[in-house]
Amino acid sequence: MNIKRVFAAAFAVAVTVQGAIVGPSAASYTTVLPYENYIYSETDGTAIRCPQAYVPDAVISGEGLGITDFNNASDFDVDNNYCVYILDSSNQRIVVLNSDLQLKQLIALTESATLNDAKGITVTDDKIYICDTENSRIIILNKDDGSLVKIIGAPQSSVLGEDFIFKPAKIAVDDNNDLYVVSGGTYEGIVNLSCDGDFIGFFSGNAVTTSSWDLFWRRFSSVKQKKSMLQLVPQDFSSIDLDDEGFFYITTYTTVNNSMVKRVNPGGNNIIRTLSNIPVSGDPYKIQNGSMAGLSSFGDIAAGPDKIYACLDVTRNRVFCYNNDGYLLYTLGTYSSQLGGFEKPTAVCYIKDRIAVLDSKGGFITVFSPTEYGRLINSGIHLQNNLDYDKATEEWKRVLSMNSNYPLALNMIGKAAYYEEDYEYAMACFKECDNRDMYSKSREALRSQWIYGNIKIILAVLLFLIAAAAVS
Repeated sequence: MNIKRVFAAAFAVAVTVQGAIVGPSAASYTTVLPYENYIYSETDGTAIRCPQAYVPDAVISGEGLGITDFNNASDFDVDNNYCVYILDSSNQRIVVLNSDLQLKQLIALTESATLNDAKGITVTDDKIYICDTENSRIIILNKDDGSLVKIIGAPQSSVLGEDFIFKPAKIAVDDNNDLYVVSGGTYEGIVNLSCDGDFIGFFSGNAVTTSSWDLFWRRFSSVKQKKSMLQLVPQDFSSIDLDDEGFFYITTYTTVNNSMVKRVNPGGNNIIRTLSNIPVSGDPYKIQNGSMAGLSSFGDIAAGPDKIYACLDVTRNRVFCYNNDGYLLYTLGTYSSQLGGFEKPTAVCYIKDRIAVLDSKGGFITVFSPTEYGRLINSGIHLQNNLDYDKATEEWKRVLSMNSNYPLALNMIGKAAYYEEDYEYAMACFKECDNRDMYSKSREALRSQWIYGNIKIILAVLLFLIAAAAVS
C-alpha cells in the first residue's frame, strides 16, 4: 500500500459510536469517521490499514456544559481522580469536570492572576500550575478553592544571560514540587525551577544537530558567509509530561536522533527505547501541499497506562500512540470538522484508558474510547509488562485474528516464546516481523540449548575422537 495515498483523501469508515455526548447529554448513533487507523510495516515502511483502535464517544463543549463557549482553550490536565481541568485562557477561567465529565467547578482568574495567552496547565494533588505565557510567569492556585498561592516570574541567574526571555508554555511538577518548564525559544533545555522559583538549571538539553556537509562548508566559508548561514542550534522543545514512575516524556517539534520523543529519568538522561525500524516521529514522510503539508510535528504528549504514550501531531491533526519499545500501536484523528477530526488540536490527555484531545479552534474536547481491537492491544501490553506471557500470547493471537499483518503482535508472541525458551517458535515469529536482532538472539539461544541438551553425547564423541587419534 502506497503510504502517500493514505492522505490523498480521508478514508470514510462506518463505525457505531456508543454514548456520544455533547456536554452532559448522552446519545447513541452511527456516524462515519473521517480518519483511518494505520501503522507502518517493519519490513519496508509502507502503511498498513488496521481496524479502528479508538473511536469518539464524547464531545465536551462549553455550550453542552451549560456555560459560555470555550475561548482559546489551550491546554487541559487530568488529576489522579480523573477530574479534568481545562485552561480556558481568553475566558479567564479554569473549567473543572468530574470523572463523569460533568461540570464540577468554575475557577475565575481575575485581578493579579489575569491571563495573557496562557498555554499550559498541570495539576498535582493540591495545586494547579498555569503557564501564563505572554505575562512571562507561572501562576499557582489552590486546587480545592482556586485561591492564589503564588506567582513565579522570570527566573534570575547569571547562567541565563541578559537576553533570556521567559515564555512558559508547558509545565510538569515532580514529587519535590520542583518545576520543569518548556519555555518558548529556549533551546538549552527544560527550565528547572524550585518551588520558590529559583533557577536550578537546564534539564535534558538537546544536542546541536547538523550534517557533516554543513560542517565541512562552514570550515571553508568566510566570516560573511558564516553569518549568512542558518545558525546551528538545538531543536525547540514543545511539551513535557510526567508518568506514574517519575519519568519525563519530552517532545520536540522536529526530529532529533530519529525521534521527536525522549523519556528522561530524574537525572536528565534519555532512556527511551526505540526498537522499531520506524522512527518515533509520526508519519515518516513529507506532504508537499494541502492542509496537512509538511513533516509531522509533535506539539503535545501524554503519558498513559503501561508506558504507552500518545503524541499529538499538530501538522497532521492526528494522535500517534507508541509502546515502551517505540512501536506505533495505532493512530486516531485527522484534519476535519467532522466528529473525530480537529481543526487546531493543542493538547492530548489520558482519562484512564480513554484518550482526549482539545481542539482550541473548534472549542471542544473529543474523548475517544478503545474498540475491542484497541482494548486487546492495550491488554496484551499490560500482560506482557507484568510478565504474564501465557495470557499475553492469547491476547496477541486474538489481535492477529483481527489483523493478520500486525508486526507488534508477532514481536510480542515471539518474545513470550523466547522467555519460555521455545526458541524455534520465537525465531519463526521474529522472522515474519523482521526483528533481526531478536531472531539472532533466538538462534544463538537455540544453539546453546541444543549443546546443553546434548553435552554428554558431544563429550563422548570428543573422547572417542581423542582416543582414536592417540591409537593411530
